[in-house]
Amino acid sequence: TLSSSSAASDVYKRQDNAVLNGFTIRNGLTSGTAVQSGGGITCVGSNPRLENLIVTNNHADTEPSAGGIFLKYSNATIKNCVIKENTSQYYGGGIHFKNSSNSTLTNSKIYNNEAQEKGGALMFSYSSNPTIKNALIYDNESYYGNISTNFSSNPQFINCTIVNNISEINGNVDIEENCSISIVNSILHNNQPLEIYPHTNVSGNPGQISIESSMIDGGYIGENNISNNPLFVDIDNNDFRLSDFSPAIGSGDPDISLNFDINNNARPAPNGSN
Repeated sequence: TLSSSSAASDVYKRQDNAVLNGFTIRNGLTSGTAVQSGGGITCVGSNPRLENLIVTNNHADTEPSAGGIFLKYSNATIKNCVIKENTSQYYGGGIHFKNSSNSTLTNSKIYNNEAQEKGGALMFSYSSNPTIKNALIYDNESYYGNISTNFSSNPQFINCTIVNNISEINGNVDIEENCSISIVNSILHNNQPLEIYPHTNVSGNPGQISIESSMIDGGYIGENNISNNPLFVDIDNNDFRLSDFSPAIGSGDPDISLNFDINNNARPAPNGSN
């Protein structure tokens, strides 16, 4: 267990191809003027592998930073991690991808994080284009946008479940001008006040979103999208597995779907479905 943000940052700051595996990183703090770092982990100009980590109860009170993990000019591989209960005074309660950080996040849970401004769960800024796969994102809070983009960032989400997140204004997925988000084979359910909010009254190009083969509360334009209740096993107790009668079963695109789910169960399930 690492219990200060400086310990994690010293391991990864500006070190390429480093590996951090199997740690709990908690109770970190980043503060002070002109500091860009994460309360838990900071990666600057590096391509580390962050695997099997629990990043929890870290805080950032500087701008721009992140409560949990801050990536700048870094193409990190994040896998099998839990990012929970981190807070940021500004952006990125969970993770902030900044300055062309084209990382990959797979098989990870991001929940109970909070940002006072943008990106309660995930913040993408300054031409960052990460790929998020098999992620469970729930119970995060922010002023506007728990998944937020700005300054020409274009993340994509594949086989993700995004549920029960709360923003004060705009929407849970907040897409600013000159940005876009792609969502495939995913579920967006019970996020407040709106599931998706692309900024359209802007001086630049309106925020763009492409959604396919996904289940969106209230529906959304796109190929093979549906708007049913996903019928999770027990949403009140955060069991977001699909029940046997879920309309989400068989509704995905099998050509895009990943071979295994977040719990390492083989897809499709049941066999022969989508």
